[in-house]
Amino acid sequence: SPDLIVMDVVMPDTTGTELLARLQNKKQARIPIILISGSTMMGKVLKEKQSHNRYFLAKPFALPELLKIVTHLFKNSSFENYSG
Repeated sequence: SPDLIVMDVVMPDTTGTELLARLQNKKQARIPIILISGSTMMGKVLKEKQSHNRYFLAKPFALPELLKIVTHLFKNSSFENYSG
């Protein structure tokens, strides 16, 4: 299984939130997920649901911003103390 999933909220055959819900009830629920979206409305909703292994990143973003989140995630094994 993957160490990390980075996915857009908008995808051709499903949405990131639908896929996230499917992953919650499976073995993959422990895999950290970074959801990416350009929608500020969706961003507010997802930011409120952010947890220790679920994180929202707004588009556009700079690569160093993504790398900072990923580094923090693997260094601390969670997002609990990540403030962005």
